[in-house]
Amino acid sequence: MKKIHILPLLLLFSIFVDFSSTYYFTPDLKNEANLFVVKYDFGWTGLLIAVLSLDFITVGLYYYHALFFKYKIVHIKPSTFKSYYDFCLNHNYDTLFYQKCRYSHYLRFIANIGGFFWIRIVIVQKLFFAFGNTLNGLSIRYYKYVLISQNTNEQVYKVTPTKSPFAKDSFIEQIIINWVLNEATIEDVWFNTFIVCFIFILLAIFIKKEKHKVDVSILM
Repeated sequence: MKKIHILPLLLLFSIFVDFSSTYYFTPDLKNEANLFVVKYDFGWTGLLIAVLSLDFITVGLYYYHALFFKYKIVHIKPSTFKSYYDFCLNHNYDTLFYQKCRYSHYLRFIANIGGFFWIRIVIVQKLFFAFGNTLNGLSIRYYKYVLISQNTNEQVYKVTPTKSPFAKDSFIEQIIINWVLNEATIEDVWFNTFIVCFIFILLAIFIKKEKHKVDVSILM
């Protein structure tokens, strides 16, 4: 199997576990947080069509980035940022990366960036929310939460197992309970912080890969 197909296959797997975990957690979609359900009141059919359509576009952008996008390089290979800057000052801008400067060139370049970043971010998001849905599904089946006290800063719950298959105070039980009690903080703070860091890592990888692609285009 070619490496180029690994990410689409991972996306396919993440789609499966995302929908499976969603059905496990909330088969009637009453607890689903997806925008299509919350704002537009989509059922399962509408949700599947909308999400899969976006995922199809994601795969298309990825293959465009991986297979079809090429830089159109002119007869110059500036080695430093200053040499690029000097070149821009003394030449028409449209000859730096593209032979003609049109909106379509910019759109193709944006599609190239989106094709690299978006599929990776979507896979991470789907796997994260699938993990959360699974824990929430286990929680509503095997644990009962009773609000004991509440103030401005926190709410205190009494958690009671109900036919839980997990040992009391076991590692898995603690993960389930702590996830449910701290879900808002995990999603809004921890996960968003992780995504920002992940994007910066992807940016470094993207710059390195694109530099190699430019170098190859120059040699060709």
